[in-house]
Amino acid sequence: MTYKCFILPLACLAAFCSCSIKEDRRECPCYLELVADERMDASPEGRLMVSVFEGTRTEFRTVFSSRQVDESDFGEISLKRGYVDVNALWGVFHGVVRGCNYMLPEGSQMDSLYASTRRGVDATGELARASIFDAKQFCTIGMNLLPEGVESPITLQIRGNVAGLDLRTLRPAHGPFRARAQQTEPSRFSLRVPRQDDDSLMLDFLQGEELLFSFELGRRIIEMDYDWTAESLEDIELEIDYANARISVIVGGWEMSWAYSIEI
Repeated sequence: MTYKCFILPLACLAAFCSCSIKEDRRECPCYLELVADERMDASPEGRLMVSVFEGTRTEFRTVFSSRQVDESDFGEISLKRGYVDVNALWGVFHGVVRGCNYMLPEGSQMDSLYASTRRGVDATGELARASIFDAKQFCTIGMNLLPEGVESPITLQIRGNVAGLDLRTLRPAHGPFRARAQQTEPSRFSLRVPRQDDDSLMLDFLQGEELLFSFELGRRIIEMDYDWTAESLEDIELEIDYANARISVIVGGWEMSWAYSIEI
């Protein structure tokens, strides 16, 4: 669906709020209206979770189903008046929310999450508005094994120090991350990682549970001038050449290669 008409239908609620003209209106609720901005053409697949924070305190949170999103079937969002941060998180959720952070379960790759956060939204009146859009919060690392068609004798794993994101700021939330690459077709694997703020990502070569070799993937990605602070994250490609013992990192059409040594 397109989002030119995606507005929570709350604009008329202010006229019907429970406070009368004679009452102290500072105690009346503020109703939140979400509006898609020009960067959003259609909603990503999955559900929509809306979180409202007053500082580090969660003022409001609810999850709308795919059907509710498609039909714009939203209830009212009534808030205590003040200045708030509004987060909209889209996707199929496998993680858990802990305070202000969305965290991945142990052993899981990053969910395909899209999100935006508006800081300091003025909700001191009867109606507040917050624009939302779908910025990509994950990086898919595709791995092509060479020579193609040869069954891999190893398992590929990526680990690091970031296991989620802060819903208020969309910055990385630290925690142990470890996930094994999933085969998508012969000689082709992929794995999603969250937004990073350091060079801790490691690509592990495993045989069974034995660690054979670790490649400093995070450091190499930074050397390629990859922008982990971009509004929407770009995907990364790896080519792992067994015959020539080389790993190539490809970002935006640019490629760099490094030799490695491993005994199998």
